Amino acid sequence: MLMVYLPTEPASLYEFACTDDGQSIRLQGQASALELPAETGECVGVLPWQTLSWHTVNLPPNVGSRWPQVLEALLEDALLQPPNEVHLVCGPASTMAWRHGGRVMVCACDKQWLRSALEPLQQAHRRVTRLVPELQPIQNGEAAVLHLVNHFGKAQALWCSSESVWPLVAMTPECQQHMGSMQVFAEPSVAVHANAWCEQTPVLLTAAARWLRASQSAWDLAQHEWAQHWRTRVMRWMTQQLRELWFAPRWRSSRQAVWALLVLHLIGLNVWAWHDRAQLAAKQDALNHMLQTTVPNVAVVIDPLQQMKRALTLRQQLSATPLADDLMVMLDVVAKDWPQDIAIERIDYQTGELTLHVPPTQTLPAPLTLPGSSAGYRWQVEGNQAVMRWQGHT
Repeated sequence: MLMVYLPTEPASLYEFACTDDGQSIRLQGQASALELPAETGECVGVLPWQTLSWHTVNLPPNVGSRWPQVLEALLEDALLQPPNEVHLVCGPASTMAWRHGGRVMVCACDKQWLRSALEPLQQAHRRVTRLVPELQPIQNGEAAVLHLVNHFGKAQALWCSSESVWPLVAMTPECQQHMGSMQVFAEPSVAVHANAWCEQTPVLLTAAARWLRASQSAWDLAQHEWAQHWRTRVMRWMTQQLRELWFAPRWRSSRQAVWALLVLHLIGLNVWAWHDRAQLAAKQDALNHMLQTTVPNVAVVIDPLQQMKRALTLRQQLSATPLADDLMVMLDVVAKDWPQDIAIERIDYQTGELTLHVPPTQTLPAPLTLPGSSAGYRWQVEGNQAVMRWQGHT
């Protein structure tokens, strides 16, 4: 996944960070839009905290698809710009409020700035699939968060409450109320200033790591004119779920269980295959032993069944015992009981099959009692020909 930090002012270079597992940063730096790494995963645009404002509104019931117009009307007095120039996005849990009404969190940013920040990426054919805020308000019930960031070489405190993201100049009474339970993060370059804000030891969090946390947010500002096709959203959701299943620490035990099951299954398949090969080899050895016992003069066993059949045929020929499918034997059978009033014009013979043709002026009656039926021969009468087959041949 490639994370691109959108600049607050027009710039030729973009700050970026790359991650393979969604848990750690593999690569970070600065590059132009054309020189950004060609990552195979999604491209996420991170919107700076300075470009966003946060508002809480009460939606009336049954807003439905009219929620953008309703938001513009409700926030008209709270915005510094005309509502049609501001990109407004409801929070990720606002779907029920569109139907039943209620309080929703709204994120707002300047449309013109967003267009200008994304234009170089679009010209470079880098499709940004998601737009996420760098920092966002906390959910109700969560601990408040204090971020210390390097803002143009100075330490800037950012307070994330359930209402908004506030830049602080000094600790407010509300911040002091959450002093014991809040989380404190600081960039390494300004960590020494953490004591001026709280007594807690801050967790070091680089800017790239902050963008990585932002990429895991449920907020997605790629809506309206920046909205993605539903197929893209589905593929993005599937990719996120697979990445989480593959790399997230909370799924580690499940992954280990799946790997153990796969290994056990592979071992079972190999044991089964070995058992089948052993049974096949035993049957082959039994056939070879039978052939070598019955026909001792066979030195090399290649195909026991065919070699046994050839040996039996050769033995019958050597013993001068005619076979039932020999021509002479079949002719003798026909000569015994063939009807005297039906002449035979032509005889065709193949191994085990004798075809008798009668003149066109004569027709074989059907059904016809023909010789050899009780001796293992089968007859087939068709017009002026009768086919005699030994039952050992199809």
